[in-house]
Amino acid sequence: MTRSSAGLAAAALAISLVTACSKPNQSAGSDGAKTVTATGAGAAVAGALGDPVRGKQIFSANCAQCHGATGVEGGIGPSLAGERSRKTYPATVAWIENPSGAMPKLYPEPLSERDVDDVAAYVQQL
Repeated sequence: MTRSSAGLAAAALAISLVTACSKPNQSAGSDGAKTVTATGAGAAVAGALGDPVRGKQIFSANCAQCHGATGVEGGIGPSLAGERSRKTYPATVAWIENPSGAMPKLYPEPLSERDVDDVAAYVQQL
């Protein structure tokens, strides 16, 4: 299954709007998807974003061998500290799905689309 660039662009817009607002509220929908609603400046934004808490667990099981236990240590792979300043959320998702260099391709197996979203959300907060 491939992602639509419109869906990734919408996620990027939601992230930038949420980041610009002072108090984002998160809640899980009936399907378990994370919805972020931005408050402040009269803006309400909802977008399906990854779950960084779940992403940390997936990262620990699949990525920590190379990037370090929390991703900021580095090792075989680079430190991911400040990745948000180098890649947008959609670019992080795209990189995880189609890495280059020595990084192994883990999508679509063993990582699902949801797993990739969650890991990208975790990496974006490092």
